[in-house]
Amino acid sequence: MPPHATHYEITRTCLTHGLHLLLEKPMTLSAVHARSLVDLAGENSVELLIGYPYHYRSADAGGAGIDIAELYH
Repeated sequence: MPPHATHYEITRTCLTHGLHLLLEKPMTLSAVHARSLVDLAGENSVELLIGYPYHYRSADAGGAGIDIAELYH
């Protein structure tokens, strides 16, 4: 996995070449760089997705025992 400090340049290169991308967090090390990548994806009509592997764990429901993934089905 590339170091976090390289995410911006690698992602920028991919988006410029019209590649759809799933980027692991952190997206970048600055909000300014993150915004520019979102804008670049829009300009090139490509998808830019950020991976959050624990987003749908039941523990994320505040310990209520709710499986959040079930809410979306």
